[in-house]
Parts: sequence; structure tokens; C-alpha cells
Amino acid sequence: MAMIKVPAGKCFIKHGTAVNALYMVIHGTVRQVSKLEEVQIGSGNIIGLMDCAEEEYIADYVAADDVTLYPFHYHAPEDFGKIFISQPKYAAAFLSVAIREADHMLGRNQRFQNSTEKYYSFALAMYQKYQELCRKYCIQEKSFRRIESLQPYVRTNMAPKWEADYFHELAELGNSGTMDFFQQKEDLLTGQIMQAARAMCKAVREIDHAKEYLQEHVNLYLDTNRMDLLQLYFDMAARAAASGADIEEIRQAIEPLLQFIKDNRLGDAGERDKRITEYQTYDFSNIKIKADAIYNFAGELIGEVPKPQAEDKLVQGTEDLLEQEYAETDGEEEEETEDCLVHILEYAGVAAEDVHKIRSKMHEYDAIPDNFDNDEKTRKLRKELTALFYATYKNVFKHAMKDADDLDPVIQMFLNFGFMDVGMVGEDTANELYDLTDKLFKCKSDHVYTMFEWLKSIYEGKNEPSRNEFDLDYNGYLAEQKRMGKLDAAGMERLKTDCWEKTKYEMNNMFVSTNRATYGKVSTFCPILSKHDMVQEAEKMLVTAERIEEAIKKVREVDYSLFYREVIFSDPMHGVNAEPVQKEVFPDVILMPNVGMKAMMWQETAGVKRDTSARFVFPVMTIYSLQDMMIETCGRFRWEMCRKIQGMRWNDITEKSLTSEYCDYIQYYRKNRDLSTEAKEKIKNTLWKSKNNYREVFISDYIGWIKYEAGGSFRLNRVARDILFRYCPFAKKYRDALEANPMYQDMISRFKIFQERKLRHIDGFRTRYEKNGGEMNMELQENMNFYNM
Repeated sequence: MAMIKVPAGKCFIKHGTAVNALYMVIHGTVRQVSKLEEVQIGSGNIIGLMDCAEEEYIADYVAADDVTLYPFHYHAPEDFGKIFISQPKYAAAFLSVAIREADHMLGRNQRFQNSTEKYYSFALAMYQKYQELCRKYCIQEKSFRRIESLQPYVRTNMAPKWEADYFHELAELGNSGTMDFFQQKEDLLTGQIMQAARAMCKAVREIDHAKEYLQEHVNLYLDTNRMDLLQLYFDMAARAAASGADIEEIRQAIEPLLQFIKDNRLGDAGERDKRITEYQTYDFSNIKIKADAIYNFAGELIGEVPKPQAEDKLVQGTEDLLEQEYAETDGEEEEETEDCLVHILEYAGVAAEDVHKIRSKMHEYDAIPDNFDNDEKTRKLRKELTALFYATYKNVFKHAMKDADDLDPVIQMFLNFGFMDVGMVGEDTANELYDLTDKLFKCKSDHVYTMFEWLKSIYEGKNEPSRNEFDLDYNGYLAEQKRMGKLDAAGMERLKTDCWEKTKYEMNNMFVSTNRATYGKVSTFCPILSKHDMVQEAEKMLVTAERIEEAIKKVREVDYSLFYREVIFSDPMHGVNAEPVQKEVFPDVILMPNVGMKAMMWQETAGVKRDTSARFVFPVMTIYSLQDMMIETCGRFRWEMCRKIQGMRWNDITEKSLTSEYCDYIQYYRKNRDLSTEAKEKIKNTLWKSKNNYREVFISDYIGWIKYEAGGSFRLNRVARDILFRYCPFAKKYRDALEANPMYQDMISRFKIFQERKLRHIDGFRTRYEKNGGEMNMELQENMNFYNM
């Protein structure tokens, strides 16, 4: 096969896609990026060996610089034999790379497992030492809920020690005669490579799991809000020094903690250095001098007051001194005593005299026995609180952009979950949400955003605002405002590049509409989080990026062509003006700050171009099946994407397409001789339930197609089945399983003919292109892989 050139920075393989090729790195470096792990792959290594054990790429592969790759077709382990028969020289290279990489990955995995054990045991030891020193110095302990709820790391898929030792010994043997043993037989060679691949897959997943644990618990040691072990010790040292005690023992106890933080490079480097320097340069003796001064001053004032009372006054004076001299952040006390509603409103810039009015409104709403009542008074109150929430959200977001990397947990709870008041959700739930702010990173990935992160990406110019309910994008909206005389030409040009105006447009349109829609109960929707919404623990309901990606993956396993678009490849320098190729474009998923039951396909592309991401909208918390929500959303995407491609002729049967054929099928089902009486009755009932909306009928069939038909449980009539198979064909493993079934034999036979015709065309195109001096790139390789799926 021809070499493939990949430019620096290009992600040429996305995780979750089916393994359809292996690539030897001939020149350059590739970054292998899994959930939380990144590995550099240099020349001589083979991309895809690890992934072939799971039949899908378990990481993204990105060209770190300009890369040259040599591809090998691969779909199943049997293909190793074909590779080695046609190109025997690669047998030793494949085996050597597989063993070396398995040894490397298993070694990294073991180091991360050791780190998790060290994080857990060292944190417990430091907290126990803190408690001992508090008792010794007669200092009241500070509550530290994070350590009290700390659990040891649970290994999910840990490789046994013998497996790590086994691959290490094989790697040590190198190219000795012993390695020739595996190359004697094709099955031995394939078996050893697959065993190494499985070991690597397990190791990568376990490393990600361990890294997630470490990331979750790094704030035990160093937290941006200073709710950490270092702050506990700092506070204890200051209090002990203020009482006149010798704090040398505390200093000695802090040193291992500082060393641990430095050795493990915990937290942000700037914050880490700042905190350590702050402690090391702090003058604890100054506290003692000022405490003595307070004691003397208190003695003059107290006069004949009995000693215990005098000591009480001294303690109070010392506490005041510590507050002035030592800006401690007692996180747990703040969490328990802070008025979250006041904090959010003050952060939003609400006037002090209005805070009391807002609190009264919220308490009035909370006092309603059933928040789902729909009487006039409740509706009016709900409307007022809804307007209040969005106005507050705008102001909080604008302020948050100034310190987006250092937001306190209460503000994060508001922006990401819709939380405003402890009384509205209950103290236990508020604490759960508070703890959940440390895990918000789980709700983010390349294509998954919390609402705050999505608005932030628009504010920073990384994404454009969505279309509104009238299908106008931001520039179209400005043009409409100009046409109506509300904007002049200069104002329109200025607003086109105003990031804050773009963000407000997104809030006023997409955010408001989809927040209500994803909640599910439109008539009783209030965006402020309430105890009535929290039917389970917050963490159990949390919609993470991993859950979203898993749900998408399960749909794509059946409907493999779901996110592929036909785009034009052009290279006039080498004789190609316009060649249609298939390109996979994953949707962006935005998580609304509510506890909802619905998902939405808000728009099928981000802009005019076909190769921009769709936008799906989900609630950030739900108790409903995320998989079912995803299947329905993908069905809507299929329909709307076809409408966009077909334009005005989306329902014109003379222009064959998914939507036109489905509309024709539904419109004339009564006259269709291919449908039985029972099938016609079923269509009639579905149409009635769908209020004669043809799209909803298709979505109902699409759900059955993915959930049941793919597995051999036949729910569709023959006409619907034929249309869906032509436009939403099953992936190869499902086609192979259904090929013997009479209902599918003809359809699959036609599909194979179509695929072979396409592959012949691609082979011919590649020959002409390379003859003219062109080089195969990942775009063309992806197109070839598509027709082999």
C-alpha cells in the first residue's frame, strides 16, 4: 500500500471508531491520547496494535509533527496472517513492537497503581498526625469532610503480576533465538500479538482510572480554595504560635507534606510555589508578639475580672488577630455557614436591598406543597423566578470570565447545576453538589461541554452561537435587525465581532429554549434547582462525558455511517478538481444545568458547511436511560441532516433520499400492496400517536431499528426495513449475522454490490492520483476504510 502523509496537529484517528487499519510510523511522532493519558509514539512503532484487541481505537491519535505512515488493512485477527504472508519482513517487527509496548504499558500501569496507594495512605497518615498534634497543643480540630469520606482506590481491571513479569522477560530477550519460536507458526504469532494487545488495553484503561482517582483527590493536598491538608497544618501552626507554644514539632510534621506536594508536582505550578513560599516565609513569631500585646492590653481592661473570663477574652482577641494576620480559608465552616444565595447574588452584582426581595420570592416558591402545581399564582411566581435565574446567570457568567480558572464551588454549582439556595435543595444535596464540583472535569471532553464551558467557548471565540428557534444564526439575526431598522451598518459590523453579544445571543435563545425542553415538564419548568428534582444522589444522576461517549459508541456500533458526511476532496496540482469522500464528524453535546428527562438535536451542523459538528443537548443530571435518549436524538439527527442536504427537495420523491422515500411511504401506505393489513393498522396508530408528523414516525422506526432489528428481533415492516437498510445500513458484524435471514438476503446482496463498485472506483482514483504525483493522506484513507466497514 502507498505511504500516507499526515500534517502536524491533525487528529487522524478518533477513539471509538472501528479498527480498520494498522499504521507503522515511518517518520515523525504521533501522540496517543486516551481519556487522561498521553503517550508519544515514535518511528518504528505500530499504531492500532493495542486497539485491535477491542475492535475499536481506544485513544485519539494526533500527529505531533509531520508524520509519514504505512497502512495495513485490518478488521480481524485473521488479517495478521494475510499481512505476514504478503509481507513476511514485518512479522518480526509486529511481534517486537507488541511485546515492547506491552512491557512499557504494564510498567507504567504499576507505577500509577503505586501512586494511588501512596496518595491514600499518605493523606490518612498526615491527617492522623494532624489530629495527634491538635490534641498535644490543645487546639480544636478543624473538620475536614474530604478526608473523612476518602476511600481507597479500587482496581478495575488490574493485570496480574505474572503477566507484567512475563512481558518484561520477553522484552529482555529481545531478538534472541527464543523469539523465533513465535514466528514458527502463524497462529502462535497472531496469538502472542493479541495477548500483548489485550494486556495493553487493560493497562491503558487502568491508567486512566488511576489518573482519574488521583485527579479527584489532588485537592486533599492542594486545593485552589485552600480546603486542604496544607491549610490545616498552616492553621494549626498559626494557632499554636499565637498561644506561645514552640511549633518546631509542627514544622517537622509539615516538611514531608511539602516534599510530597513538590515531588508529585501537585496542582498548578504557580499555585503550588505560591502556597509553599507563603508557608516558608511566614513569620509565626510575629503572631506570638502580637498575641502577648493583646494579653497585656486585655489585662489592663479586665482589671479584677476572674481569670477564666480573662482567658476567654484573650482567646477572642487571638482569634481576631489570626483573622487579620493570617487569611485562613476554613472551607468546611464556610460551606456550613455561608449563605449561598446571597453569595451568588452579590457575585452577580445584585443590589443589597433587592437580595431580601429575591429570598422572599424563593422561600414563597419553596413553601408551595407541590411545586408542580399549575394554578395562576404558582405560574406567576415560577415565571418571575425564571426571569430572575437567567438575569442572574448572565451577570454571574460575565463576572466568572474574569476569574474562570479560579471559581469557587458555590458559583460552579450555580453555573453547572442551576443551584441557588440550600433551602431549595436541602443541606445534604447541597453538600453532594459541592463535592461534585471537584468532579466536573468528568463532564468535559473534546465534544462534551457543560453549559458554562460551552458559553465560555463562545465568549472566547472557539465556537459560534447556535441558531435560534427561527433558524437564524447570529449573523442572520443581525441582518434581520438591520433590515427592521434596529441596527445601522456600523453597529452591525461592530456586533459581528463582539464576543459578549454573541454569548448573550446564545443565552437568550439556545440556552433558554433547550433548558426548558430537556427538563421535560415544560409547563412546570423552573430553572432553579429544587429538592423535588433530586430523586437520587447527585453523583448517580450525573451525565459524564464518558457516559455520553459510551451511548454514542453503542449507536455507531450498529449505524456505522451515522456521522459520516460526503465532502469534496480537491487537489488541482495533481489532477483532482472534485472527488466526493466520506468524512466522520462527531457532534458537540451540551449539558444543560437541570435534572431532566429529554434530549434534543438542536442543529445538524454548526454552520453552512456540512463538515461541522451537530449540536446535541442533554440534561447534566438524569434518572432516565441515557442510551434511549441518545438513540432518539440520533434518529432526529438522521432526519434533519438529510433535510439539510436535500434542501427544498427533501420530500420530493423524484429526488431519492431518506426523507423523500419515508414521506412517500407514509403518505401512500394505504395503497401499498407490500404492506399487510396488520402493518397498515400499526402505521395508522403510529401516525395518530405522532400527530401525523412523518419525522416522528421515522424516529419511532429508527429506535426499533437500532434496539431490536440489529439484534434479530424484527419489529419493522418490509417497506420501512428496506428504506432504513439503504440509508442507515448496519455495521459489518450485524450484516454478517443477518445475511442468512431471508428478510435480509437481497438487501445485503445489493449492499455488497454497491460497496464493491465504490471500492473499484476508489482503487482507480488512487492509481490515477498517485500516477499524477499525489500522495495518499488520512482523508482519502478514511474514505477507503468507510467502504470496508
